[in-house]
Amino acid sequence: MIKILTLAIAGILLYRMIFGSGPALPANQPPRPLSPDQQDDDELVDYEEVE
Repeated sequence: MIKILTLAIAGILLYRMIFGSGPALPANQPPRPLSPDQQDDDELVDYEEVE
């Protein structure tokens, strides 16, 4: 039973890798837009000032 589940999961991942759909290859997906608290406000922060 576990062998069947393992083969099924491996088959699904292999299918996704070959056809490029799904999270198996995240590099093929377009980058997600940043949420409002992740957007860059063009502020330059100098981290070397912090001691």
